[in-house]
Amino acid sequence: MNIYINVANTYRLKGKSGIQRVVRELVSRLSERDNIYFLVWYRDDFYLITEKADFGFFCEGREFYPDVKMALENFNPGDCFFDLDASWLDQYCIYSLYGALKEAGVILIKMHYDAVPVLFPQYSHVNTVFNYTDNFSTALQFADYWVCISNTVKKDLETIASKLAVRQPRAVVIDLGADFESANLAENTTFFQGYIEDPFFLCVGTLEPRKNHSLLLDVYEQMLEKGTGFNLVLVGKKGWNVESIEERIINHPHYNARIFWLTDATDEQVAHLYKKAYLSINLSYYEGYGLPIIESLYHNCISVCTKGGAMEEVSCGAAICVELSAPLIVEALNSLSDKSEYLKWKCKAEEFKPPTWEKTCLQVEHFFTQIQTPLNILFPPKQAVYISIRPAALLRSFKSVVNYMNFISEAVVLTPASCVPEMEKIAEKIPLQLSIISEESLGITELPDDHQERNTYLRKMFYFHEKIDPNFIAFDDDYLVRCPVEREVFVEHGKHRGYYFFEDGKEWLGAYPIPTSFDRGLWRTAKFLSSSGFDVRLYNSHMPQIINKDIALSVYDTSVALGLDEWSSYFNIGKHLYPQFFVDTKYIAMGWPPNFDSWLGCGPPSSVPFENYYDDESSLDEDASEVEYSEYANKWLEDYKNACDLRGRVEPIHPEIHINDGQVTFNAEAVRCDRSIRLFIKYVAHCTDFEIECRYGGYSDRFRDSARANLFPRFFRIPTDIFKKEVAGEFEVIVTFVKTGQKDSVKVPIFFK
Repeated sequence: MNIYINVANTYRLKGKSGIQRVVRELVSRLSERDNIYFLVWYRDDFYLITEKADFGFFCEGREFYPDVKMALENFNPGDCFFDLDASWLDQYCIYSLYGALKEAGVILIKMHYDAVPVLFPQYSHVNTVFNYTDNFSTALQFADYWVCISNTVKKDLETIASKLAVRQPRAVVIDLGADFESANLAENTTFFQGYIEDPFFLCVGTLEPRKNHSLLLDVYEQMLEKGTGFNLVLVGKKGWNVESIEERIINHPHYNARIFWLTDATDEQVAHLYKKAYLSINLSYYEGYGLPIIESLYHNCISVCTKGGAMEEVSCGAAICVELSAPLIVEALNSLSDKSEYLKWKCKAEEFKPPTWEKTCLQVEHFFTQIQTPLNILFPPKQAVYISIRPAALLRSFKSVVNYMNFISEAVVLTPASCVPEMEKIAEKIPLQLSIISEESLGITELPDDHQERNTYLRKMFYFHEKIDPNFIAFDDDYLVRCPVEREVFVEHGKHRGYYFFEDGKEWLGAYPIPTSFDRGLWRTAKFLSSSGFDVRLYNSHMPQIINKDIALSVYDTSVALGLDEWSSYFNIGKHLYPQFFVDTKYIAMGWPPNFDSWLGCGPPSSVPFENYYDDESSLDEDASEVEYSEYANKWLEDYKNACDLRGRVEPIHPEIHINDGQVTFNAEAVRCDRSIRLFIKYVAHCTDFEIECRYGGYSDRFRDSARANLFPRFFRIPTDIFKKEVAGEFEVIVTFVKTGQKDSVKVPIFFK
């Protein structure tokens, strides 16, 4: 796995403070690590920083011209793209970039400093709000991991995701260092002469509304009225929307006498100011981290900051945290006139152990290592894991496991407490080590109404249990094992097989004429996976699947509230995050599909050691011999193949009605098919709010606004044997556009082969 770190914004703007300062510190320490590469945006493409001298120029903020282009096609599945910099200020389309990287199988990691333009747009420039929001929403859609600079920022990120009803970010927190590299901290007496002879309060930070300099001036003016002997030194460049506060500073009667504003101080000068200051004070409304607080404490300077949020968090109790009230702040500052109180806080500052940049780099590298290999991915599965409320069905499945899966020695079952007594009786009938877990013991008292959301929620809660092995075989109680199955069916050379039954979930049509909750769950799943840049194969193949506990919990933690199919979300996301540990395999279960009149999936399996069992008259007896099952399965496979051959003779192979504003079209001049087939006519809507009617052979089906609501099918099903003519038939689709009342229709002839 190669890791590509985007530092394009710092390269372009040459900034040395804020995010750019963090970027430079990390680049200077990570540039010689193996498999870590740095990307800049140059001449409308990404380029690699390759020369040692160029790394030096980058860290010094000097111009250089890279010459090794990094094209998108050079990324490999499993590579990481770490968006470390302020990419919302970059000159490329972030949506196109993220989408192309995900399509290439690249793992996207977003560095998250804060969400101020989203949470507090009034404190940001309007252009920043627009650019940042676009960047942030794209990251919410595509990013696989988030690296946050504080728990405060992480919590805010999770809150935003919850309010937007999108997947929860998979986020970690790292500590930013405070030991900034400096060439020389020697005093420059000429620079400081005139305003550090007297004791002074120091405030470091860009002059911008969020930093709340107005309140600081209010506090200082109250102290001036009381005859304070302290000066006030402000350090930071001029930001945006600060005309009024800027005017207040430079027109202040004490400007350049008691109040000083330094707009271009160097790192060395700022460090010296911290060492000389009586205290530092930062009264920001919000900070993602509060680096000045760390820097202040690093230089043994007492720090006063806003109570609550990231500044209090990172100070670890070593800073004086105050509510944003002028009287309370004045009171806190005056309390330091007590020598013992001042020495107490001075001691806290001196004892404070700030994180170092080397520690930050180690945390980043540890994170990279963690995301490369899931926990215990090579653990040999020996458990069959079930969710069941049907003791008889469970016993039937257990018997088949005992007969044909010799590597399974344990079973774990989740069931409601009311079912536990009956489930316990099963333990006496099977030679498996059986553990029964009640839903209530996991704190499950109410279940979601939606089928998919309920299943994912149950599995999330269940798989966390200590009884569940790192790798296990997940069953439903209607799965039967019909012939000998070895562990290699699920694990191939260390790779987990993911058994899929449908190639493209976006093409799932659903039941007719009323889609089921199962269908709606698959539509949600396909939409989510596709829009997030994942593959959209469907893996709810109605057969046992191998599951890694660590990956499952990670996937379900972020998506449990979205109502997704638990198998398709698990395998599509899992194989993207860990491509080296997954291999896609066509499913091997009989009885899925339950009949051949509807969907046909990806075609008949090569073999069917498993059966999705239907306890009805059409099913083979559960105690049938292997020979009997073989004959039964071969007949099913032959019928499946014939159905696929028949469906493959339809011309066009994918007949579609297209609905645009005011117009209805068909994607061919006619349909040619066998009379014995059921014809599926998919309609693709490029608009909403319409009524659609399909007329055929004296019949009529009508739906309203079906493109927008999941309560209606996405196709028309036409049984061609209803047409009386031997050589041809016809269907007509009529669409009424509700807003305009306009109608359009298309007639399509059907010719029989």
